[in-house]
Amino acid sequence: MLFPQYTNFSITKCLADVRLKYNETTHPTLFMERDGFNCGAQETCLTLAGCWELCGGDVRGRYDMAEVFAVVATWVFPLFLLAANINYMSIGNTWYFTYFAVLVHFLADPIDAIWSLSLKIDVGRRAYQFYCDKEVPDSNAPVRAREFAVVALALDDHGFECSYGPECNYEELLERVKNATDVEKEAFVEAAKQLTDSRGSGGFRAGAAVFFYIFGVIVAYTKLRKSPDMPAHTPHIIALRVLYFWLIPAVILSAIAGKFPSEYTSYYILNSLDQKLSIPWNRTHLEPWTGGTYCWRPVKKCRQGEQWRTVGYLIISLLCVGSAFGISFFISWKTPSEGMGCRSVAELFYMVVWVTNFLSTCFVGSEGCRRSYRFWSVVVVKDTLLALPMIAVLLGAFAGKFIIPFSHLSSYRTHPLTSKNLTRLVELLLVLVSAI
Repeated sequence: MLFPQYTNFSITKCLADVRLKYNETTHPTLFMERDGFNCGAQETCLTLAGCWELCGGDVRGRYDMAEVFAVVATWVFPLFLLAANINYMSIGNTWYFTYFAVLVHFLADPIDAIWSLSLKIDVGRRAYQFYCDKEVPDSNAPVRAREFAVVALALDDHGFECSYGPECNYEELLERVKNATDVEKEAFVEAAKQLTDSRGSGGFRAGAAVFFYIFGVIVAYTKLRKSPDMPAHTPHIIALRVLYFWLIPAVILSAIAGKFPSEYTSYYILNSLDQKLSIPWNRTHLEPWTGGTYCWRPVKKCRQGEQWRTVGYLIISLLCVGSAFGISFFISWKTPSEGMGCRSVAELFYMVVWVTNFLSTCFVGSEGCRRSYRFWSVVVVKDTLLALPMIAVLLGAFAGKFIIPFSHLSSYRTHPLTSKNLTRLVELLLVLVSAI
């Protein structure tokens, strides 16, 4: 049992207690007529007035403000602290807009964001694997696979796509280094060192954030299990926090991928190397719409015979988000009264939105279109229109808003809209409006 306070809960006893105090005979205005509604003998179907009478009166179930602040400090604020540890690349004069675009893309499309980060990290691994047995020996400055991988990873930021484009990109870079003079090889090694020193990972900061986040969850959960007067809605609050547990792998992957201090850092280093060695790259600055933020990779290709790796990273991304949703949904489902309720419906809605947004983002538009500023702008606008209402619902739920009695909703699932049902439907709409 997740919460021992609910061990002795019985929905049958609860129903009996309600009917002992309230019934259709003594309080006819609180209950719906059973004729024409999906209301069985073992169910109690309430009118709008009945919901207010049994579930909170005029306050309509909203929580005390002191409790709201305590909940936000314990369960919500740590979520935003964790999200703040994602690496935000400073690109352009309007760097704050890039920060905002990264944040809303994570919140509205976590599947694509985690998938893009995974593929970005895999660029370095693939480059190292390719150059592992192709090192260029030299008495003064041997060029090892590590130097090749570091340069290839930086070139990928500027559209080189050494791991996902034609294999000739690998070979071309290798041939130019092989045919280079000792001075040019030394410049290549020096550029790799500069790129390594310039790329910040934030690994310690991200690791500490994840550790304290998990530690806070364990402490808060342990405290709640021992609390004799835990509010009935507390498990739902925990479930909403668990829904965003995909932030943990996202922060870890972002720390592994690292970032440069600015959009010009890698450009200046590579441009200086290009003047000496003439490396194959398109000489462009870092741009968010071509993958410069790492959480957005417009084209996710792989070399022939390695498609399974791209699909594998997609499955991992789906598991990160899906497992967080599954645990969250399970907690809400097992919280009395057990079954589908307004919170579990909201969590299911979140997952549907994430999957739908991911499909609409990843499988729309040609390769050239997806690399454009216009397409990226559309994605940012779409993510913003989804992320802001979802965060508003999340915060509102912690305050006791957006709570809809699902048993009331279920009365309209299978029955036609007769004149009597239309009257009841108006009541349902009033419930929805009052909850918002």
